[in-house]
Amino acid sequence: MGRFARGFAVGLAVLSLSGTASMAQAKPDFSGKWAVVERPSDRVPDSVLTITQDTTTLTMIRTGGTIFTYRLGGSDSKNVFKNLAGNTIDTVSKASWDGTTLVIVTLIDIGHGPPFAQSERLSLDVSGHLVFELSSPPKTRTATPSLNVQTWMYKKS
Repeated sequence: MGRFARGFAVGLAVLSLSGTASMAQAKPDFSGKWAVVERPSDRVPDSVLTITQDTTTLTMIRTGGTIFTYRLGGSDSKNVFKNLAGNTIDTVSKASWDGTTLVIVTLIDIGHGPPFAQSERLSLDVSGHLVFELSSPPKTRTATPSLNVQTWMYKKS
């Protein structure tokens, strides 16, 4: 191999390694107070979310003061909240990273019928807005059930 070809090969190898390193992106920090700027029309979102985050946990305080804490390593996180009727609801969640998106899968036991799962995906868009996507079972049972997916966008307030 000639000197030019060798130099080209080394340069190409360096470029490919630096590209690989940039693909392993740092996990975003969602900490802050977030105000809703875009929401689905049929759901009332949390108008404000306050999030604290460290390397092991993310805590989300929703409108009305309901607090959810999630372990970021994929182990079970148990949370309890009251629904609109005042009933206590037990949940068990697992939070894990899919690239730079935090995925929280929660099993919810409402006390009658089998528990159901919902998924929340948190990410930051190119403008720095928090994108919050909720996937949950359909509100009514149908012959061909599909997930109900809704997305909210928040900006730091």
